[in-house]
Amino acid sequence: MRDQSSKAENKQYRVSAYPQRSRRREKAKGVATAKENSSAAQFHEALAKLMNDHGDTCAALFRAISDASTKKQFGALKDWRAGRNIPRHQQSLALLEKIEVHYDLPKGYFAQKLAANHPTYKRNSNSDVNAFQAALNLQMRLHKDSSPSLARTIARKGEPEKTGTITNWKTGRTLPRERGNFEIIQRIELHYNLSPGYLSDLIARPESAAKQALKHVNPSMRSIFCWHLPTDFETRGTEEQQEIVSWIFKNVIGATTEYGRYHSKITQQGFSILFPSLSHLVRRRAGEGSVIEKAAFIGKPGTYGTTVAPARLAAEMENFIHFRTSLLPPAKFRRHYRWELDTARMAIRHFGIFFGALAAAPQSSAAGLGIPLKNLTFALLAHPPIFDWFLSWRQRRRGFFTTSEKMFLYSAKAILRSSSGWLRQHPELAKRVRPIPKVLSSRDIARANRNWNTFCDRSVIYIADRTAELRKSSRIHRDPFEAILPVLEADAPLAYYKKIADEILRHAPDDEQDPLNAALSARSYLLVRFAMQLGVRQRNLRELLICHRGHKPTSVSALENLKRGELRWNEREGSWEVFIPAVAFKNAGSSFFRGKPYRLILRDYDGLYARIERYLDRHRRYLLAGMRDPATFFVRSALSSPRTASYDIFGFYAIWKAIIQKYGIYNPYTGTGAIPGLLPHGPHSVRDIIATHILKQTGSYELASFALQDTVESVVRHYARFLPHEKVARAAEVLDRVWL
Repeated sequence: MRDQSSKAENKQYRVSAYPQRSRRREKAKGVATAKENSSAAQFHEALAKLMNDHGDTCAALFRAISDASTKKQFGALKDWRAGRNIPRHQQSLALLEKIEVHYDLPKGYFAQKLAANHPTYKRNSNSDVNAFQAALNLQMRLHKDSSPSLARTIARKGEPEKTGTITNWKTGRTLPRERGNFEIIQRIELHYNLSPGYLSDLIARPESAAKQALKHVNPSMRSIFCWHLPTDFETRGTEEQQEIVSWIFKNVIGATTEYGRYHSKITQQGFSILFPSLSHLVRRRAGEGSVIEKAAFIGKPGTYGTTVAPARLAAEMENFIHFRTSLLPPAKFRRHYRWELDTARMAIRHFGIFFGALAAAPQSSAAGLGIPLKNLTFALLAHPPIFDWFLSWRQRRRGFFTTSEKMFLYSAKAILRSSSGWLRQHPELAKRVRPIPKVLSSRDIARANRNWNTFCDRSVIYIADRTAELRKSSRIHRDPFEAILPVLEADAPLAYYKKIADEILRHAPDDEQDPLNAALSARSYLLVRFAMQLGVRQRNLRELLICHRGHKPTSVSALENLKRGELRWNEREGSWEVFIPAVAFKNAGSSFFRGKPYRLILRDYDGLYARIERYLDRHRRYLLAGMRDPATFFVRSALSSPRTASYDIFGFYAIWKAIIQKYGIYNPYTGTGAIPGLLPHGPHSVRDIIATHILKQTGSYELASFALQDTVESVVRHYARFLPHEKVARAAEVLDRVWL
């Protein structure tokens, strides 16, 4: 009985695998049998090796993997093990899958062995057989399908048959890569009654075009990038997709201006000296650099990357910052005036760059001087050769001098100033200076040690001369008007800029359905609205306190101590007002203030009061989400990093820039955004827009200075873009009235 069933089974194999060939014809040709034997040999060897390595017999393996669907396959397993037969039936395929799972093999492992040398698998292809190709061929053989018959079966009405596509997959010429190909594979799996993913799981699914593009986007910019993608981005052609991505990088998230591209390039070359003990003043970064003290050749010693300051230099910096920021200078020391914390933060960054350049290795990306870290000291600032080297280093990196170099010389001159300079009052630091080959000699150091005061006086004169020379040759690198040029060229720049606020409201989500994004949208709108109406600097805006309606306003003296303003409800006027003491402004000593505070009544235009109260009652509390309330009007969201509610200068700039990127820049592919040609910019640009708007509307520099809480001279020098032809046109309006 067993022999008869075995013969019947063998006959069934022959009929199902080769329905149009007779056994006699195969033996006559001798080709298919040879190929099959070669294919079977790889399969039999692989199965035998696995069973031997695991110490399995056919009976033991079958007991471990068998169930109701495979209980009649024991004889087939013995034939495979002995090399008498190869799998051909659907039931045999199920048994092979169980063996692969039992031995932790990848799906399609045995199918690939079976198909390795079959002629239909390697036709016109020199590539190795892949798992998908082997599995597809096996299924087509089991079901007696050719490429045309399979393509005809799975094609939908009105669709072209994919005969060529299936042939390319079967022969290994191509693999499914496009998203549409995976729909065809799903139809094949359904046609062959395979489990979902049987074939498609053997192929790495292609990533969407958007996901591929996101790999090249900074994580902090990915939400902005996705905002600017059209909803039908995936269905557009490859060339159009690349065009859209290129536009987003060029106009939204990339370095969009000449200065931005320069800044993006140099910030990738870290070399600064960090002061972790002053991390409460500046954003803390880990020292990622390395230090090489000795080397086999000249030019290699020095620092590579940002480096933590040595203990001695860190102590000097702490002493200097304490001297400049404490309420009273230390006993027996004099100072010219007290620094604000923002000034101290700027000084820490600038001196970190200076010392980092001195310590950076000449062969590093920064191309520094290579001074050992242990030899760094503030006393180096008293030696003119150091200034000359640093100025030439800055000129090599940028190509020209700017205001930055002048500001650095002013800082150096201040610490050397007679009677009040910090370095002048610490002559003991002069002994820490060591010679620097080709830059600073032992004779220069000895001269400074002999008479420190005289040496400092000469250095001050030298710095003054250098500053005068820089004043003649320095250039402006960053054009403050470049990013907002389309706005400034409008007849009413501020009214044109208001379109950004309107765009925010147009995309504002519902409070109930999406409370977080609704809160972010409300904050964005009020931020733009307040900046346009107040005209204050970003520090005054981000530090603006809030006094809720019904609460007693903070006293003037308390606000002066805090150096902050406050948004409060004025009961007498029945309106919201902004009150900022004069000392809170950068130009507190300006003739504009004369010691008097800034006070502005906000009018209830365009539903402003309702939006303020909705923000305070609902949105602001949702943004805080349990974080400690800093009592400022504008707060971060709980999802932000770092997880603190108050803004610093960098965080406030980032959120403003994100608002412009999202709502301000017009996208021709989506139709969103307010202003064509606008580029990302910071909140300070609003002051330029306000000044230019008033000049174009009134022609009065004095009124523009009132709006910016500054002097006419500052408006003329820094803010307004009032071109000669615009001035002439303004005057012509008056003259032309004679002829009307």
